[in-house]
Amino acid sequence: MRVFIFLHGADKETFLKLKPKIEEPIICADSGIKLAMDLPYKPKSIILIGDLDSVSKQDLDWCKKNNISMKKYPENKDFTDGELALQYACKKFVSKHPKIILGGVSSLMDHTLGNILSTVPFVEEGHKISFSVKNQTVYLMKDKLKLNNCKGHTVSLIPLVKTEIISTSGLEWELKKEKILPYKSRTLRNEAIENNVKIEIKEGLVIVVESW
Repeated sequence: MRVFIFLHGADKETFLKLKPKIEEPIICADSGIKLAMDLPYKPKSIILIGDLDSVSKQDLDWCKKNNISMKKYPENKDFTDGELALQYACKKFVSKHPKIILGGVSSLMDHTLGNILSTVPFVEEGHKISFSVKNQTVYLMKDKLKLNNCKGHTVSLIPLVKTEIISTSGLEWELKKEKILPYKSRTLRNEAIENNVKIEIKEGLVIVVESW
């Protein structure tokens, strides 16, 4: 079972391509509820979290009518709505359930970096977290990652700390028993030459960006 988190910018086309199941829970951060309202099916569990400053009265009325659970926080808080939704997801659902975030990656660099970096503590605890947006998926990994149906896609590895790669396969430029360092561009813009790409690291923390 996967857990979906809807942030600002989550779009229906990207979500439906993931072939969600009715029983897979959805956690909406504030305006992320708009995508939940537009789905062609009725999920068993939808939760709305945040200060609700971007949620209209019409949206709230829809939530009440459909018995949507809501956790409201004050506007003056120390965390973004997205981080609150992620905290809830990782506390409520154990690490074996992947957390897939829709939206949260955009031209707003502060929001994008804040959303991605806020996942790091949870990844270090063992949670599998990724972001899905149009034409791009962002993964955070500390052990193994497999990308499927990705031939021709661009794959970039961005280490957040000194990272030891065990091996990669399926990429034009392979890595094997190598250390990669943060703040270096050497492992950007690789290309998948096979349908399946595998990346395995011994220790470290890497952002993997798959683009097409």
